[in-house]
Amino acid sequence: MKDQLKYFVYETKVLPEHIDPNNHLNNIVYLQWMQDIAIAHVKANGVFDVTEAHGLTWFVKKHTIEYLAQGFLGDDIVVITWVESMTKISTFRKYHIYRKSDKTLLCKADTIWVMVNTQKGRPARIPAELVEIFDEYNDFEIANIESLI
Repeated sequence: MKDQLKYFVYETKVLPEHIDPNNHLNNIVYLQWMQDIAIAHVKANGVFDVTEAHGLTWFVKKHTIEYLAQGFLGDDIVVITWVESMTKISTFRKYHIYRKSDKTLLCKADTIWVMVNTQKGRPARIPAELVEIFDEYNDFEIANIESLI
């Protein structure tokens, strides 16, 4: 797999509708960006096509979000995601959200995504084709992540 598909980078900007009553980036926007980049990543690396062909989809089991600094109106933002590990039915996806101008890490987060059979509405085993894709992710090094900003 190409290195750029082991991780995915999404750039955006803090808009007026993203600001909360405290005059900083609303917490819910971070979560939206996490979902947006996860979907973009699985579409870019072919995972979406495989899950759809097998009648499968991903459901969120758990989000963990740690807010480290504030984002403000007009900030250019870089969101980076990668799949750190997997089980037979789930993946553990990580996210870092940065302010581009000074490379400040605003937020670290992770999500457990569970594979679900769309017909039965129950957890399902991740297909072998996806196991191969995710196995190729294992050598992604977080140490150089700031070079992606």
